[in-house]
Amino acid sequence: MNTHQIIKAALAGAVALLAACGDSTGSSNTATGSGSLSYTYTGARSGSYSANGEFQQNTTSFVKQPFAVGVRSQQAGLSAISIVSYLPVTSTTGHMVLIGIPELSGTGNIDLSGTSCSSLCPLALLLFDTNPDLEEDDSQLFGFTGGRVSVTSNSGGHLRGTFSGTAENFAGDSVITITNGAFDVPIRNESSLNLDRAVARPVRMMERRARPE
Repeated sequence: MNTHQIIKAALAGAVALLAACGDSTGSSNTATGSGSLSYTYTGARSGSYSANGEFQQNTTSFVKQPFAVGVRSQQAGLSAISIVSYLPVTSTTGHMVLIGIPELSGTGNIDLSGTSCSSLCPLALLLFDTNPDLEEDDSQLFGFTGGRVSVTSNSGGHLRGTFSGTAENFAGDSVITITNGAFDVPIRNESSLNLDRAVARPVRMMERRARPE
């Protein structure tokens, strides 16, 4: 993934992910309750991820409890779905998943390589050992360079589907393969969330690492 591709992905991801924290009107179709997201990964890192729980709002800090949630938003004529998940590893750090995709009217497949997107490119990030309350830490960020998200159900205020692919760090020397990805998340109104800092941070990390020296 060259610098141009990284910048393109970062900017598109900022639209898709940060739209969930903007001043848009969003949708009145707001579901509550627990969500789930899981996957397995091999390569430079290996293991499994499984987060189940309901997003808990806290206006002062990031609540470090397992959760998976989806957010529907519309901004500047674009409609996007953001999926955010967190799994604690220690008392202060955890693993995060951030997926930003254009909203589908029903079900379908979305290519994560970004080669066939137009106005709104999809983005999928895996962030390991991160503390969302800090500006800088020793977390490791992987961005998907290929694969797909398949939305299999989009009704009743819930989004369900699967995902898989390959992801790499921005040095390009660490690659992981993601399999058995699955999500089932309630769709929340962006005004009911306070994820600005947690979601914006990995996007800023992407942008910083993408800048030419």
